[in-house]
Amino acid sequence: MENTNNIPTNPFKLLEGDEKVPENLKDKVMSSINFSNMLLDITELFTTNMASSVGSLFKVDSIGEKEEKNKDDKENKK
Repeated sequence: MENTNNIPTNPFKLLEGDEKVPENLKDKVMSSINFSNMLLDITELFTTNMASSVGSLFKVDSIGEKEEKNKDDKENKK
């Protein structure tokens, strides 16, 4: 993609100024991102992973598996 308007292809280059960002601001932003990632991990642990863990703990079968198991049990009794 050729650039004919002398505009940088990276839009963030337009925002970039000559000023340097203070280190304490960078640290605060990174700390906030890390905290958000930790909360996301904890949320996943108690929503998606917990449901599958509890299901495997009680060995819950799906409907299709129950039907097959019942069919096999009936054939074995004969």
